[in-house]
Amino acid sequence: MAPNRDAVRIPWWFHHESWTTPWSSTSGDFPPEETEREHEQRVRQLKIQPWFKRASCEATGLLTYELPLRWPWGYTIYRTVYTPESDLYWEAAADAIRSNIFATLDWELHHGRRQHEQSHRILRDGYRSLVFDDETRFDGASIAQVREDFRAFVESEVGALGNRFRWCLVIDEEALKCFIRHQKSLAGQSEQDSTQESEPWVTVVEPKYEQEQSSQYAGYMRIPLSRLFRLARLGDMVPMSQMCTISEDIPWYEDF
Repeated sequence: MAPNRDAVRIPWWFHHESWTTPWSSTSGDFPPEETEREHEQRVRQLKIQPWFKRASCEATGLLTYELPLRWPWGYTIYRTVYTPESDLYWEAAADAIRSNIFATLDWELHHGRRQHEQSHRILRDGYRSLVFDDETRFDGASIAQVREDFRAFVESEVGALGNRFRWCLVIDEEALKCFIRHQKSLAGQSEQDSTQESEPWVTVVEPKYEQEQSSQYAGYMRIPLSRLFRLARLGDMVPMSQMCTISEDIPWYEDF
């Protein structure tokens, strides 16, 4: 007999065994001793706030989706390049994902319309990447191999909902070399002043993709780092196959 989905309690707090320390709030929005019940009460109180209900900016829109699910939110990242050069740049490349999301949030807060500072603060405080970094398993791994591993991870998690489980990011040798070439241009760069040719990118992989003979879409696309916040905001609203264009057999994210 299939389990009653309503009877399966989904924990709000996410932790992965690869994290040496659990995520903790630095802003004070989520006290470390907070229980499941207290967190549920906190979310209910947020939901009745006018600014939360209106979701008038992209930051609040993302928060209204991610906060009731698994927290902290973030991206899942795979490392598939293991060379002496990659060892020098890996940590900076992986952290550039977080810093680009924060740069977009900063730009929106200061230049966007109807922004709510509390949304931005909670999203920044609640971001944490999950990185799969295991040379014995992922050195030179193909997109298909990463997809298989990521799908197994998603299926093993209770309440695998939200950005962390929707797709994964892959940094391979080509992506890392692009990061090395353009890393100096990253400082202060926002979504508004970047182009596909002027900044690093990563590959986004969809876990449940199945090949369709009539389609050029192959279940993945490249995306500039500055578009990662926008990708998270799109969430389930747009299929990934409709987010990209095929250029020289390489699918690239296209702005809406």
